Parts: sequence; structure tokens; C-alpha cells
Amino acid sequence: MITARHFSRRPIAELSTYYPHKADFVPLADRILNEYGWALGAFEMPGDADRTLAPVVDEQESEVGQLCVAWYKMPSGRYELTLYLT
Repeated sequence: MITARHFSRRPIAELSTYYPHKADFVPLADRILNEYGWALGAFEMPGDADRTLAPVVDEQESEVGQLCVAWYKMPSGRYELTLYLT
């Protein structure tokens, strides 16, 4: 279970920035989650601006939390992403 003060929350939040492609954060987030024995479950990111909840699962595929992802395609073509764990 991902608690309010879990150590994984800060490095995930620090991934909130601008990316050339909206899915560029996935390998970075997976690397952080793998340090705790977790992984991202399947999720979709349709469109140029939206938000979604991606499941965070443990080795038994049990959901331990969620990665909240919000994105917006800027006029420059880059994506602004905001991420946090719940």
C-alpha cells in the first residue's frame, strides 16, 4: 500500500515536467516503482489533454496504489505532465 509518506511518492512527483512525447515518463516511472517491487499496470493516454489513473501493482499483480497522470499538449508540441502516487 502506498501511504501518504511513502518514499516512492517524491521521486515520482519529480517526474512532473515537459516531455517531447506524452509517454516518455513511463520507463522513468517504472524504474522508480521497480525499486519497491512494483510496476505500472496497463493504462491508456488518449488525446492531447486529459488525465488518467494507472494502476500500480506488486509482484502478485495486486493493486497497491495508483499513478495519477495529467497531460496537456502545449502549442510548442511538447507535453506538460503532472504525476503523483496515491
